[in-house]
Amino acid sequence: EDFKQGYGSLNKSVELYKNMPTAITDPAEKEMMLDARLRVAEIYFDQGINSGDFSRAFAELKDILELDPKMAGAYVLRGRVNLAAGSLAKDDGNADEAAAKFESASADAKQALESQADNAAAHVLLGQIALLQEQPEVARPELEKAVELDPKNVQAYISLATLSFQNSDFEKA
Repeated sequence: EDFKQGYGSLNKSVELYKNMPTAITDPAEKEMMLDARLRVAEIYFDQGINSGDFSRAFAELKDILELDPKMAGAYVLRGRVNLAAGSLAKDDGNADEAAAKFESASADAKQALESQADNAAAHVLLGQIALLQEQPEVARPELEKAVELDPKNVQAYISLATLSFQNSDFEKA
């Protein structure tokens, strides 16, 4: 019951956020509203991980990027959504769909880097895409760049450990 009530409140909040950013003229308020919508997109992404349906996350991210085409965090999240969708397609044996999703994820990561060159999360994403495509020579420099930019980035370290493990370099793993 509490979950249903909370979920209903979330949906109402999302609708409010969707209608507000275009009416906001203060840049700080607009940024805050877009950040809130990005958090909503993350919730939709998490739901998609469980259900395999990423349509709500994609829709929310499309709206966000229409409002702010330079929002690096939105590109990174859309790349993560594409990566997850590609991974599911790969697991289902749909190589063409997986390749298309991985390409979209890569394009999103590169767009994030165009908007924000020091975005560690975008480098992690590029490294993770390369890992799934079995391209360790591409993955390692991206992941190392992520660590250089953000020495506390746990995902970069986990991905580097995975890479080392895959290459039977157990001491580095």
